[in-house]
Amino acid sequence: ILKKWLKLEFSLNKVIINEKIKCDLISYIDNFKNGQKWYNERHVRYKTGILLEGEPGNGKTSLALSIAQHLGYQYLSVNLADLAIPLDNITTQCSGKYVIVFEDIDVCFNMRESSNPKVSFDSMLKILDGYSLDENIIIILTTNHIEKLDPALIRSGRIDKIFEIKNPTKIEIEEYVNIFFNCDIKL
Repeated sequence: ILKKWLKLEFSLNKVIINEKIKCDLISYIDNFKNGQKWYNERHVRYKTGILLEGEPGNGKTSLALSIAQHLGYQYLSVNLADLAIPLDNITTQCSGKYVIVFEDIDVCFNMRESSNPKVSFDSMLKILDGYSLDENIIIILTTNHIEKLDPALIRSGRIDKIFEIKNPTKIEIEEYVNIFFNCDIKL
């Protein structure tokens, strides 16, 4: 199942997560966006991989959408567990600047075992390596259970940065409620 959003209404300013993590993430993606020359000089594919891990409902998907909007990239969300076409066919849809999100990677892969016959571990590794993708791509994996992931899936070069999205603090919950309801509520 693929979801493609071309016009996003998400903003990094409205995603409520730990401020240090948000700043680190913004810095990382801005450095990537402005770093094509660095990749070219080293003959490295101009792509990056990010893993967002943490409890369900903490904003990993909203954060991924916000990254795409922040960069001005197109967004593609892939649910591997329900994918009805071979995984290799996904890459043909992504020409240009994309954020490709593979949601809940731990649901599809428990170590190297795939829950979906259309999705092989090897084809996932090839995508993460960037062989079948255009350049200028950001791949984001989300997971609720990093411990279920094979180290080969998240090694450096495939996943370049891991961000743990923790449960919100009381202050972050207040901030979210105040943005959502456009008010000033203290919990």
